[in-house]
Amino acid sequence: MARAQGARSQLAAAFETTYGTAPASGYFQMPFASASLGAEQPLLSSELLGYSRDPLAPIKDAVTADGDLVVPIDAEAFGFRVKAAFGSPNTTGTTDKIRINKAALDKLQALRDRIGRPLIVNSAYRSPGYNQRIGGAKHSMHLQGAAFDISMANHDPENFEAAARTVDFTGFGFYPRQNFMHIDIGRARQWGDPFPPRAIRSGRTIRNGRTTRFAPEPPRLRESLTESRTMKGGGAAGVATIGAAGIEVVQQAVADTQSALQPLIPYLDTLRWLFIAMAMIGIAVTSYARWDNWRKGRR
Repeated sequence: MARAQGARSQLAAAFETTYGTAPASGYFQMPFASASLGAEQPLLSSELLGYSRDPLAPIKDAVTADGDLVVPIDAEAFGFRVKAAFGSPNTTGTTDKIRINKAALDKLQALRDRIGRPLIVNSAYRSPGYNQRIGGAKHSMHLQGAAFDISMANHDPENFEAAARTVDFTGFGFYPRQNFMHIDIGRARQWGDPFPPRAIRSGRTIRNGRTTRFAPEPPRLRESLTESRTMKGGGAAGVATIGAAGIEVVQQAVADTQSALQPLIPYLDTLRWLFIAMAMIGIAVTSYARWDNWRKGRR
């Protein structure tokens, strides 16, 4: 298999009916951006000596077909590539078709070109059965192949939304907890919680009105622990518990002695109960902080 080079390279693909046998017909001309596909058969040198002082002749290794194929989002060839990746459709439903919305795919490619970064598509077309199984909306645009859920792992949500609106996407759903954004070409609407602002914009960080090329330094562990409500509450409870125990020891020691310090015993008892109250407050703060963190993580 020759490697494709140059602007006039063409890619023709067809499905095999017999494994290992190239089809005689049924080829489709496929658009592609670049390709490094090729077949190679390296030689294996033998470590054994023959009937002389020379090693045996090298033998042929297995034929390997390897390389990368970069393809655009293309409505006409999309079904061909899905079949090549996942095999022929096999479903127990009433249809084995995948809905492809050419207008939506064209806008998605325009969005990809405008942003200049890959788009990680979490969800596109959904069959009615699958959409019902995952709890999707009854009239979801995914059922028409006109909606996409795009991961925000490699995008700034604010810039991504602005670019999507520029290429005429009209429906937006924001899912900051799951870190993806829904976009579609249905009626103009939006839902969900807004994404929190991110520090980095186009590879730069805004600090005190100045722009720097470096991302903000993450907080040190000691600083993070200092700001933790759990650490504060737990620390207060621990100190108060030690204080209460110390007061009780001192109170017992004073009670066992015949000295002028015995009139202080009632005050020491009050101070001990004060430490106990502080310990209870610290435990309550720690418990609330843990519950609040769990609640925020469940949203």
